Amino acid sequence: LKKPLKTVPIFLRCNRTGNGMKSLGMLWLIKKVELGDASRLRQIRLALVKENPKTFGILYDTERRKPVKYFENEIKRYLVPDAAIFFLEVNGEIVGMAKVGRYGKKDPYTGYLSSMGLMKKYHGRGFGERLLKYRLDWIRKNTGFKKVLMTVVDGNEKMTYLAYKMGFKEISHGSFYGVPNTKLELKV
Repeated sequence: LKKPLKTVPIFLRCNRTGNGMKSLGMLWLIKKVELGDASRLRQIRLALVKENPKTFGILYDTERRKPVKYFENEIKRYLVPDAAIFFLEVNGEIVGMAKVGRYGKKDPYTGYLSSMGLMKKYHGRGFGERLLKYRLDWIRKNTGFKKVLMTVVDGNEKMTYLAYKMGFKEISHGSFYGVPNTKLELKV
């Protein structure tokens, strides 16, 4: 088995402008969601869907009807060696989330990145890039995936830019729940 990544808080000391960090003095960490986190997972997911329902391909009214038990079951599905749900915390507050899993039950060599969301007030500070890099590092250290797929909703320029920056290549274009998107692939 590959050695799991440790969750360590990182204190941002960078004071660059533009696409760099603007978050001088923010304490942030990425941590794996545990079974007892169902209500917190529900809370951040609702907040993210409310801010931008297209990102998750679901309406807020539909998502808010899901009980905590639904999120407990979702966490259980991700408590396997090649899958995980992660929280991004900034100054003790959960401000983002993301998932890693296998792409289909029959393909042990293809991973899938999904449900990445970050509260809008934290956009442009480098947190999305760090969350994507963390998941890719986690995949390399904890799975046997040879490639990773990701779907990005059309119009999400920031995520599209970040994916291409990280080396993802477009493989198809389609729609999910009527929302146009692009499927991307990265060899890991």
